[in-house]
Amino acid sequence: MWQVWLFVQEGFFHIVSLDSLDHLLFLLALVAIYTIKDWKKLLIMATAFTIAHAIALMCSIFNLLLIPNEIIEWLIALTIFYTCIENLFLPNFKSAKVYSVGVFGFIHGIGFSQVLRSLFTRMNYNPWQTLLPFNLGVELGQLLVLALFLLIITFSTKIEILRPKLRNQLISIPVAMMSFYWLIQRNIF
Repeated sequence: MWQVWLFVQEGFFHIVSLDSLDHLLFLLALVAIYTIKDWKKLLIMATAFTIAHAIALMCSIFNLLLIPNEIIEWLIALTIFYTCIENLFLPNFKSAKVYSVGVFGFIHGIGFSQVLRSLFTRMNYNPWQTLLPFNLGVELGQLLVLALFLLIITFSTKIEILRPKLRNQLISIPVAMMSFYWLIQRNIF
């Protein structure tokens, strides 16, 4: 049972840690165009992300998919940049966003698989005691982060500090700049 709890914690802290700044910025960019009324859409997107994340982890753990870490880290930066650009130039294109979030979850999952693989090598691997609890922790962490971001956005909207378009710009532009910096820094070409 301790192993299950350990992996729930690992998944949770994988998301909420500042070591996962790229993931936190992805979640912030994701929520930039939504309001509290859109909580169901965000829940569906977070779940799609986690399912794709779990599939990617499983593929990577079982050596079904091996992609060099440099390429994955660059692709993770691209997912963040793309989300910001979509927010800025296609903010009403929300209906297909769940699909891109699913693809992005797959990419982020592959990126984390190297760390998770090192955890698995130190213990007997059982997907029910490791992979499933880890992904449960990821989902819980994402929901907490999304809820916090959404509450801050809702509060700023309620007291009329930020209009939705300005809020989107104030979130998406700096996050896009950071992810663009990462694209250059992690250059694979």
